[in-house]
Amino acid sequence: MNKGTELGALGDVRGAVAAYDEAVAVLRRLVGRDGRHDLANVLAAAVAHKGNALGALGDVRGAAAAYDEAVAIRRRLVERDGRHELASDLAHAVVNKGNALRALEDVQGAMAAYDEAIAILRRLVERDRRTELASDLAKAVMNKGNALRSLGDVRGAVAAYDEAVAIFRRLVDRNGRTDLANDLAKAVASEGIALRSLGDVRGAVVTYDEAIGILRRLVDRDGRTELAGDLAAMRLYRAETLLQLGEKAAAQTEARDAMVVLGKEIQRTQLAELQKVLDWANSALKDIL
Repeated sequence: MNKGTELGALGDVRGAVAAYDEAVAVLRRLVGRDGRHDLANVLAAAVAHKGNALGALGDVRGAAAAYDEAVAIRRRLVERDGRHELASDLAHAVVNKGNALRALEDVQGAMAAYDEAIAILRRLVERDRRTELASDLAKAVMNKGNALRSLGDVRGAVAAYDEAVAIFRRLVDRNGRTDLANDLAKAVASEGIALRSLGDVRGAVVTYDEAIGILRRLVDRDGRTELAGDLAAMRLYRAETLLQLGEKAAAQTEARDAMVVLGKEIQRTQLAELQKVLDWANSALKDIL
């Protein structure tokens, strides 16, 4: 994305924030002054969309405040007004709030939000047979795993990732949800990184191998070229674990090949996350590159 395009995109997002502000003001009057309680969830949705736009602008505190309002509205609808069909909407708003709190480094607050969302989604999936929400449950569990890892509870994170992997694997392999294959790869990779932190290097290699296999199919067979950088990053993580296991030649081959791909993807996408991986690899694998 060049600078002009980026500025244009930011202008579009600012315009969206202004539009959501106007919609929220109108809906708030209708719900609060005119008693149009049938529009309360529409108001919550507009507030949540405003939160998404604020987050895209980097205003995380503003986004967190918006999500907090959306949660409060939907909690009243579900718990006070008996609108149980909106429970999944409440869970999604709570997850968004948790993500914003984590971005603000309030990891404990984020954990509480994820726990609430997981409890709601688990009831809907397991008790009410809302199987279409199983992927949302897995993603919420993944978020909890990331928060646990931030808090230093790596074993708890592994348990969360393991649950998310099991759900995604069932959806992809048994239910044919190939659209979730990349989510499965992310969950498997996260479990591998956590296992590596626990010193289980061989376990990490096994999970990296699985994640690489999934990503390679997506990139090479399904034409998901936008995932080429993720595949290269995963190969670098695998190279580090191979090096720790004393397999220097295999690690060197893997690392050098992956670095070429990663460099091209950074040049093409300008993604900061890929640059972080490159910087890490140049330090961690300098002896074999």
